[in-house]
Amino acid sequence: MEENQDIYSYGFDKSLNKTLPQNSTEVVYDAVSEALNAGQVLSGGNLNLKSLSIGGLIKQVAPGDDIQAAIDVINREGGGTVQLLQGAYKLNNNINLRSNVHIKGAGKDVTVLDFQNTAFQILTPFGDSLFNKTSNFSISYLTIRASTASGGALFFHYSDFWLLDNIKIKECAMGMRTWIATDALVFNCNFDSNTSHGFAMVGQIGGTSGTTGRTVFLRCSFDTNDGDGYNDSSTPSNISGNTFISCSFFGNVLNGLNSTGSSGFSAIDCVAEANEQNGFNVGTVGTATLIRCRADTNTVDGFNVTTSLVTLLGCRVSSANTVRDFDFSAIASNDYRTSIVLGSTLYQLGTGIYWRDQYKLDDAKIISMFNGDSASRISSKNILSVLNNETNEIREGSVVVHDSTSTTGDQFKTTTTNGNNKVMGMAMSGLGTLSIGNNRYGYILTEGYTSKLFVTNGTSSIAVGDWLSTYSHAYYAKEAVSGDTVFAIALETPTTSTAQIKALLVSPRLI
Repeated sequence: MEENQDIYSYGFDKSLNKTLPQNSTEVVYDAVSEALNAGQVLSGGNLNLKSLSIGGLIKQVAPGDDIQAAIDVINREGGGTVQLLQGAYKLNNNINLRSNVHIKGAGKDVTVLDFQNTAFQILTPFGDSLFNKTSNFSISYLTIRASTASGGALFFHYSDFWLLDNIKIKECAMGMRTWIATDALVFNCNFDSNTSHGFAMVGQIGGTSGTTGRTVFLRCSFDTNDGDGYNDSSTPSNISGNTFISCSFFGNVLNGLNSTGSSGFSAIDCVAEANEQNGFNVGTVGTATLIRCRADTNTVDGFNVTTSLVTLLGCRVSSANTVRDFDFSAIASNDYRTSIVLGSTLYQLGTGIYWRDQYKLDDAKIISMFNGDSASRISSKNILSVLNNETNEIREGSVVVHDSTSTTGDQFKTTTTNGNNKVMGMAMSGLGTLSIGNNRYGYILTEGYTSKLFVTNGTSSIAVGDWLSTYSHAYYAKEAVSGDTVFAIALETPTTSTAQIKALLVSPRLI
């Protein structure tokens, strides 16, 4: 620097000039021999960069000085801050972070760590997941650029309780990667314009796996990357507990937010727009919750959901996505009872495809609480919860009658009596099962539509519109004859001598 250069133009903090205590020897404490910046930033004068600060040492480092040496000094003294002044730091080596050391620049785009298109990176040292973690450290108010390290310009592993505050990572091979790194806050950071993912979490490297996640991303951007904006698609699924709040995923070559390898995440007030694949690609093996999120003009789907454990609350689309706005087709055969979609705009799924086609309630897809695990529809008008008094379980679709020997009035059984006037209806299910166990309560459909009623042709064939009654073969209904008590009307003709058919159950009556 020029001999008369004002040190404050480098971002020197005047508040660091400490008043010596009255009992001082008039000598500023110096516990280390390294004279960082001496004769460079502060040639002459009486300021000393090795002064003590409440909460730890503060070392200021100017462009051209050794950042790693400052980190190591602060670490050996028990912790503190390495303050980077404004300007570009041309780096040709890795920077290894240490516990209790905080790196603070003068501001985004003001302090720039430039790796000059080399494969060096900023990383935490290797350790073990239990006893040797890098902890209580942070990076704030600076930009990192031009690292070609495929594992991320920032690579945190075996680390916890860390903070990223107002940093930008751009024009790198991968913005940032974490593995066995937990309990973190990432605030107002940008992971933009990188040639792979903006931010990636991995569950395993080289056969070693460990918990990764428990990270909150607040007001961050994951934009215009050549991979995903955010990615945790690797296995095993030990990535969990991540929360994204007011984050943007814009213009990425792949997905905006791609979470298919985690055991759960939450996204609140986030936007995924103009990505070349899906806006939100949700395939976690655990639970995912998206609240008031928006996905517009993505080349494939806005919300592509391939897991049944998902909750969408108030999610919306303002401008249509190319294929579908909301795509749940990949979980059509899964258990929809675990999915909740409330207040989300499902009005259009893409050109020529509308929500009423994708989400119509047909026999193959809808499941209600009264259907157990069945994939067929039962539209109930009247349902009773009654105790099975048989010695065996009674399967769904079986014809049952009231047990006249019951002293409580809430028991049922099967019958082998033709036209039994005690007919109650059709067994539906137990709690989460397709049958009702002995001495267990279950649901009995007494009136309403079903597609599961067991019938047999008996002495004559069943046709549409025939009245049905109990039969001499337990569990089955047959075509009623004069003198029978009927309880249902056949809505289709069975194709075999015994079958399950569509029927409408009505109040029992004598014919």
